[in-house]
Amino acid sequence: MSRGTVPGWLPSRESPCLRVSLLICFTLLVCLRLPEVVLHGRFWAEEGRVFYVRAATMPWPKALFDPFAGYLNLVASAAAIIARWISPLEYAPWITTTIGLAIQCCPAILLISSKDDWLRPRAVLIASLLLVGLPPLCEEIWLQTLGSQFQLTLCCVLILGLDLPRSGGAWFRGTLLFLAPLSGPSAIAVLPLFLVRAVVDRSPGRLYQALPLGLGTAIQLGFFYAHEPGRMYGIAPTILACVIFIKQLVVPLIGKTAGIHESEIIQMDLATHHYPWLPVSATLIAFLSFAAILIRQRIAVAYWFFASGCLLAWVSYYGAINGGQNLLLIGNDERYSFLPEVLSALSLLALAASQLRPFRQSAARWSITLCARILVVWLLLVGVEDAASPLLASAEGPSWLAEIAIWRKDHTHRIAIWPAGWFMTLGAANDCQSNSIL
Repeated sequence: MSRGTVPGWLPSRESPCLRVSLLICFTLLVCLRLPEVVLHGRFWAEEGRVFYVRAATMPWPKALFDPFAGYLNLVASAAAIIARWISPLEYAPWITTTIGLAIQCCPAILLISSKDDWLRPRAVLIASLLLVGLPPLCEEIWLQTLGSQFQLTLCCVLILGLDLPRSGGAWFRGTLLFLAPLSGPSAIAVLPLFLVRAVVDRSPGRLYQALPLGLGTAIQLGFFYAHEPGRMYGIAPTILACVIFIKQLVVPLIGKTAGIHESEIIQMDLATHHYPWLPVSATLIAFLSFAAILIRQRIAVAYWFFASGCLLAWVSYYGAINGGQNLLLIGNDERYSFLPEVLSALSLLALAASQLRPFRQSAARWSITLCARILVVWLLLVGVEDAASPLLASAEGPSWLAEIAIWRKDHTHRIAIWPAGWFMTLGAANDCQSNSIL
């Protein structure tokens, strides 16, 4: 069988049947990561306490465009309003969960619909979907609308790194690029990379991609974005290196148990004024080595994924709401590690997707490609193990229907939501059975 030939009993890489099947499997994977959410319903933190309460108590235009935490989160606001107006209160969390799930499938759609040569082998395409769906300790951002800003930022980076589409899908990509900065600040950080790539590639198409992203950025910064009092902006270089060591090296490569152990050691070293030489050195060596390999291999998509991951790691940890040493804790603010973790893994996959031709490549280059493939398989195994035994509080919580049953009898009851210790208050004014209100 010649290279690239597809057996007759298998659908081709471009087959709509295969694409739909992969998307369905990815959707099921996301749902199976948090079955309690699907079965019992969940508002996650501010998704219920802020956004749904606003939707239930404010005129919808104000609820839609009212910033929170210093920026507009259009997806979370719109999802809460939709849930409030089309569903009884008992089923509202399933509406926001479905909207969050739809947004979280957008990166998978971009990968599945891509025509890039490196994604043509089915094994590589499936691996890319698994790397997006199985990052360790990131359950917090799944199946809810608050985390959609990170998924939309991932979409922006995928659009940046993947080849320009030959035809079709421009409206879909443009919508994602426009919506991303209107749902959170992380997407704003990658706008300069679009401009750099447009210049490097001398591509009007790349410049056209930057336009909707730039327009959304201008609206966010011009009308909504503001400094949030109490939020820390800054992180010491040593702490940053230690956070990257734990969350981008130890946890993805060894697992959360090892991550907890290393976190405790680093915190003890810092508390006793011992410099954490090992994690800092390991982080620098890993970063410089991987960057040198990518430059040597000359794989453009890997460059852009890795550069975006590094930029977003710095921006995320620099502006984390509980920055500094709190980021060293396992299970704390894991949403900030999602993008650096996934993008590093995808850049490694792009490197691994190079064809293994020992008689046409140098021994060093052949060895690098082989090692990259082994590492990708290892990352997937660690991700599967983590998904099978979630650690975060986002993996379990109160039953929404049970809480609402109590609230129906006593409107002073504070409705318990996820994670533990979070509540939302609606009051008697919202006790209405009409689908048009609640």
